[in-house]
Amino acid sequence: MNRGNYLEILHLVALHDPVVNERLINGPKHAKYTSPDIQNTLIHIMGAMVQESICSSVRKAGVFTILADETKDFSKKEQLAIVLRYIDIDAVKLYEHFLTYVEATSLDARSLSEFILNALRKNGLDPGCIVSQGYDGASVMSGHCAGVQKYVCDIAPHATYVHCYAHCLNLVLVDSTKRVSEASDFFSIMETLYVFLSRSVTHAIFLKKQSELQPDCPQRQLQRLSDTRWSCRFLAVDAVCSTSESVLTTLEEIANGKDRSRAIEAAGIWTHVQSFKFLVLLITFWRILSCTKSLSDQLQSKQLDLAKAADLVLATKSTLKEFRTDSQWDSIYKYAVEVANLHSINVELPRPCRRKRQPRRLEGGVVLESTGLRDVVSLSLSEQLKVTLFLPVLDSMLSELERRFSDKNVMHMRAIQACAPGSEHFLEADHIAPLADSYGLNRSSLPMECSLAKRTLTGKALNEVIDVLRELSPLRTAFPVLVKS
Repeated sequence: MNRGNYLEILHLVALHDPVVNERLINGPKHAKYTSPDIQNTLIHIMGAMVQESICSSVRKAGVFTILADETKDFSKKEQLAIVLRYIDIDAVKLYEHFLTYVEATSLDARSLSEFILNALRKNGLDPGCIVSQGYDGASVMSGHCAGVQKYVCDIAPHATYVHCYAHCLNLVLVDSTKRVSEASDFFSIMETLYVFLSRSVTHAIFLKKQSELQPDCPQRQLQRLSDTRWSCRFLAVDAVCSTSESVLTTLEEIANGKDRSRAIEAAGIWTHVQSFKFLVLLITFWRILSCTKSLSDQLQSKQLDLAKAADLVLATKSTLKEFRTDSQWDSIYKYAVEVANLHSINVELPRPCRRKRQPRRLEGGVVLESTGLRDVVSLSLSEQLKVTLFLPVLDSMLSELERRFSDKNVMHMRAIQACAPGSEHFLEADHIAPLADSYGLNRSSLPMECSLAKRTLTGKALNEVIDVLRELSPLRTAFPVLVKS
């Protein structure tokens, strides 16, 4: 029988400590100090001691980073978790320690920022010493005008906001697909298809069709979509692309089956998957997401090179911009027509859109530009799909990439990587300068400091940024800007 974590740990310690064991066995029955109230008091005291030890090291470090995120506990109350990231001055070692939970009674940006700042003050930490802050990408946390990061920056001007770059890329994919209705509908169909073919009966038929139609290829599983799983959209699209024939024949067989409820559902999904619009979007997203997957893999790599990741960000933007050319679209459309003919999919114009009436306030005037919905009825099928599907998806993704991977963020990525010993731009002043500017340091002495630091570190065993700091910290008087950056 489990007596609770406290008592179980205490009896485990007693197995190896004769003093504790003697106290538990032969001590006074009325003074064992193991009652629930005393347990909670002792746990609180130990927690306070750990907190004070952490805060003491943080105060000694002088500057620190805050990380915060909120979640609901078992009782459905919002709890804000606060974590501190700092460098131990004595050991010159990087630490990341949990500080405390705070019940978030209100979830607006100002309230959340006050919860964070008050928790720091309560533990004797100066919020003005914050040099960076990390939260999720929600607007209430990341907003540069009225988000938590803005209110924290009002107290700590140099508290640079950093969001996980891999998560940023995932949000680019999620937000850009949600913004375009056609793309949102497409991924809804993909999710419906996954759910339907994941059932035991339908899944068995799907695997059987793969074995019959693609005997030399390994069987593929359809992938579930998720807003939090990185690269899942590419994997989902790639799985459908490689098993498209098996998917269609599976749906056809089930639609002609005896189970009418399942047959009706299969027929409805087949109608969407068999459409030319779905095929065009499938090919379009496969090409776009295969481009962003390389960046996603790089950003999630354990041996992440931020400088190369920054270059890959720019290369991804450039590649997606090249996708907007007529030649790229013609290539996609031509391939879609070939696949459609192969699978007997009708290549036809969608139902014409209802023409929007001209507003009354414009009656009697000369309209030089179209208003409301664009008149795409008169366009060819290729041009219509290009205007309503291809370009909106690309433009939405490029817009999100520009917003979440700004030139400033890319420069910071390169600057941080330039501090790493393995970087090809190690301690180059031009690359590190953006960091010095972020913290309001005088960059005029940075070129000379970098040059001297390179010579000082020659022959040293350096693997990580912290190793560089460990060597330069005793010489902080000679390298004030470099050490602070």
